[in-house]
Amino acid sequence: DVLADIAGAFVNIGSLSPLLAGQSVTDFKPIAPLLLCGGARDLTVPFANTTTATVAFRARGSNVVMVDIDQEAAFASFRPAPGTPAAGLNNYHHRVVPPLCFQSVREQLFSVYR
Repeated sequence: DVLADIAGAFVNIGSLSPLLAGQSVTDFKPIAPLLLCGGARDLTVPFANTTTATVAFRARGSNVVMVDIDQEAAFASFRPAPGTPAAGLNNYHHRVVPPLCFQSVREQLFSVYR
């Protein structure tokens, strides 16, 4: 449903809307462990996408770790202060989320080698 709504916001998709609404990127079982990362205050990519995917994949028995950079104490000094208005989060998606998610991946992926 979300895919169809988003696509409809950019183009008049008319008869494609029902087809897009029926498509899902979470209707399979990943066999490799996943780390899904994002920020709850991201205005570009809603964190609900991460939550929805995590729930769907776990329901199929996949090993999924979900990271919300806004809940990670180690990242407190790198992210905008709690209560920052939306206007203050314009750079959040492309300047704050990626390096903190990369840090999470690095720690999770390589921690076994420490």
